[in-house]
Amino acid sequence: MIGIVTGLAAERDCLACFPPADRPAVRVAGARADRAAAAARELIRTGAQGLISFGIAGGLAPDLGAGTIVLADRVIDARGRTLRADQAWRERLTARLARGHRLVAGPIVGSDHAIASPDEKAALARSTGALAVDMESHAVAETAARLGVPFLVIRAIADAALRTVPAWLAGVIDAEGRPRFSVVAAGLLAHPSDLVALIALGRASNRALAALRRLALDAGPSFGFAPDSPGR
Repeated sequence: MIGIVTGLAAERDCLACFPPADRPAVRVAGARADRAAAAARELIRTGAQGLISFGIAGGLAPDLGAGTIVLADRVIDARGRTLRADQAWRERLTARLARGHRLVAGPIVGSDHAIASPDEKAALARSTGALAVDMESHAVAETAARLGVPFLVIRAIADAALRTVPAWLAGVIDAEGRPRFSVVAAGLLAHPSDLVALIALGRASNRALAALRRLALDAGPSFGFAPDSPGR
């Protein structure tokens, strides 16, 4: 049995392609690291033998466009510590997804706050060497490592490295992982010039979510997990 942690409800909904009886256990963290850690602990407590951090991410490498999947080989946490994804599991999943997906391997970095501007993304890329950034994977990885459970990170690029995300979007996601439309409306009233950027971000996010849905269909509900695999 695997458990999956997402930041957003829309990311969780990418897994609705599986019949309910086969669907992995999923918890939505609402784009917060502390809730992602709590979700990971709950999944392990209720029987998950492997964890996946699944969802969208911000691009740090300029050549990664929206919809590119980062199947991370390691996670860099907020303290600069590196946590390695389970190699055997990652290799099985990579082989299963060899065709039809834009897959890249490399490090992903976790952040407790949104990384919004191209300058911030470039600075984080220089300091960490990471391909992408999100707000849950480091918490999932830390929890998995502490409790002795293998983990993977599957993240699709939404906002590419050169795209600016309006800073006021940082507080738009609620605890259920859904956008607070009142916050969006207030933000646009205060910053009407951000409308074009918001529309572009929405389109890029939709491409990323579509890539995640396709990946889930091809990966299957186990995502290649084999609890008794040698080499772990």
